[in-house]
Amino acid sequence: MKESRTADLPLYMRALLLGEICNRLNIIKYCNHFLKLELKQTTGTVYKGSCPWCGEKESLLCNQINGICTCVSCGIKADFFDIITKHWEYDLSFTLKLLSQQLKKAGEFAQAAPTQGGAV
Repeated sequence: MKESRTADLPLYMRALLLGEICNRLNIIKYCNHFLKLELKQTTGTVYKGSCPWCGEKESLLCNQINGICTCVSCGIKADFFDIITKHWEYDLSFTLKLLSQQLKKAGEFAQAAPTQGGAV
């Protein structure tokens, strides 16, 4: 199986960052809204959609908990960071900055919502 890796970030550091992102951000909603992957739930935490590498419909399997995606058609195994960098052609450092800003905004919204009468 081929692997897609976008930077020379040590694997343990990448896994820690990915775990933190998956804990704080619903990556499936992110992929559906921003990346237009149209991932649909198949079983539990596994979602299926079109592969950004080969374009084959319903061949990309994405695990919501660990952020790992695998295409059963072209054989690419990638993580959530790879999906973003592939889609927008960003490098990993810019992708991490983008995600950290979005997580910060989400945190500010979650704190402000109860005082503004809204629910998150």
